[in-house]
Amino acid sequence: MTGEEIYQFTQDTLCAMARAAGVGVEFMEPIVLMGKLRIHKTPEKDDAYYWQQTLLLRVHRERVEQGTEWTFFDASGKELVRLLQEKTHNN
Repeated sequence: MTGEEIYQFTQDTLCAMARAAGVGVEFMEPIVLMGKLRIHKTPEKDDAYYWQQTLLLRVHRERVEQGTEWTFFDASGKELVRLLQEKTHNN
């Protein structure tokens, strides 16, 4: 996957998680939703996405030989999916 595809997946997942938490995302542009989310770094350097005080999603990034592996976790810590952002030849 490309960085843009990872970003789009993250946006889509956050919208779904916010909707599940009762946020009326249908009435917001994605950029408005993303602007209202709060992102905090965990001690492990993961990105933790919050809506108000509610954790929606945690994302762990790890460099691997093929590129960067992104692991997505729900609020309970359950792994949702792992995605590989492949290295580009420009790097």
